[in-house]
Amino acid sequence: MRRPSLLTRSLITHSEKRGNRVVLLASNIGQFQSEVIDSLDLIDTRNGHIKEQMDLVPTAHWLQSLEEVKNKLMGLLTPQQKAAYEASVKHIRDQDETPTRSLMPPS
Repeated sequence: MRRPSLLTRSLITHSEKRGNRVVLLASNIGQFQSEVIDSLDLIDTRNGHIKEQMDLVPTAHWLQSLEEVKNKLMGLLTPQQKAAYEASVKHIRDQDETPTRSLMPPS
């Protein structure tokens, strides 16, 4: 049986190293994705708790809903402040789904 040449052995070794690196990178990416998903789930859980607490705000101020609180607060803003607020809201809503998911309370 013929022994592989030095070049062939070098290419096989090089390919094995590249293959191992690809497997390692794929594993790292999978782990990173899992951590991001876990973080988003934690944010959603915390947002749920915050939403529960926020639902108590209107009744503490003799209002019916958060929408009523928002409307009262919007009535206190100057036109420039309203424009800045609306621009901020638009910017957040224009972002892709992942940041929006982390910024919006679960429904």
